[in-house]
Amino acid sequence: MSEPSRAAVPDHPVVVVLEGDGIGPEVLASARQVLDAATGRLYRKQRTIDWRLVPSGSANSLLPDETVAALREHRTALRGPFAAPDEGGQSRALELGGLLDVFVGEIRLRDDAREIVLLLEASEGSAAPAEAAPVEPETDALLRLVRREVPSVATAIRFGTRERVESYLRAVGRPEPALVETGLGVELISREGTERFIGASLALAEREQRRRVTLVVDPSATPHAAEFFADTAYRVASERFPGVAVTHPDFMRATVRASEAVAAALRDRALEAGLWIEQRSLAEACELADRRGSFDVVCAPWAEGLLLAHLLAGEDAATTAVVRSNPETGAVIGETLHGTAAALKGKDRANPTAAIRAGARVLWTLGWTEMPAAIEAAINQALAPGTLPSKRKSSADAKAAAGTGPAKLQGSAFTQAVIAALAR
Repeated sequence: MSEPSRAAVPDHPVVVVLEGDGIGPEVLASARQVLDAATGRLYRKQRTIDWRLVPSGSANSLLPDETVAALREHRTALRGPFAAPDEGGQSRALELGGLLDVFVGEIRLRDDAREIVLLLEASEGSAAPAEAAPVEPETDALLRLVRREVPSVATAIRFGTRERVESYLRAVGRPEPALVETGLGVELISREGTERFIGASLALAEREQRRRVTLVVDPSATPHAAEFFADTAYRVASERFPGVAVTHPDFMRATVRASEAVAAALRDRALEAGLWIEQRSLAEACELADRRGSFDVVCAPWAEGLLLAHLLAGEDAATTAVVRSNPETGAVIGETLHGTAAALKGKDRANPTAAIRAGARVLWTLGWTEMPAAIEAAINQALAPGTLPSKRKSSADAKAAAGTGPAKLQGSAFTQAVIAALAR
């Protein structure tokens, strides 16, 4: 694992805690207990964690002012899952990401002895859509603007005008509506945003001495955006990373103006290089989801990467952490891949593993490089016997940690088992 890039390693970092909804308060409390125990074991009294618990707000509101101030000051956070907002509500997860301008989402999955890294662009596109709810004046104004200024795009909106809606309803024999309701969402990606994301991703791959970076895009849904994302990535690789070999034949032909045979020869040589970059469609990547060995480092827009992460994780999604960061400013947010699991709230059956791992990765980003390995070793011991198996063999252990498997290690019991393992 590569070293974090922070210049100064804090001995007493402040970590802002947003407990979130559902099982969030329970798993975040467990994570803090485990991480405090690990800090005591690894660093004795030389280091401590200053947990700053702040209000998480509600599902349909912005983050409270107190929370915003703490996040701006400390730029380091650990949060539980947020409930999705109702129609027209504000997304706290989007607001949090925009507040700290985090643009790299990182998910790490184990495949036997290997670790797969999924890197998701976390500041643009589906990670930060511009939206307007139905019947709002802004929606109608935006639709009029699109029809006037970009008619070629407007034709793709099936029911964007009263005329189209009324024509359809007359054809199927339904009454005409009093209102024409159309929600609107715009997902934008920029050259600057893609360049900084790809630059950070390739820098990570080089630091960790990875062999392959796979770009995953979805040309079937948004062909122009997918092509723009991939072409920008190839350009960054070829211009700023001389040690990275580009293997996409179309790009090499366009870049070196070579024949197809020459491009093929370049690709063959690229396969022998230390690190090379390739491209797969989302459909191709999903077909390979049951073979984790097909991937090393994956770079993708947010929606495509998140879908692939869930497919690759399988039942391990309940124990998988997500870290969103800005390598340029040092801002970092630790999160869980799982949701609020409201049905488990208050039953002491919530699995805290993802929250524990998220906190460990946040501390690693701050320079506490020993933390993730110590946490993983303790989790493995708590999931006795022996080490945590690979994905296809780990479901029983993951369920046991959640209180549904044969070991019946439920929330607080599993937390204490991990703490006990740290003390050995």
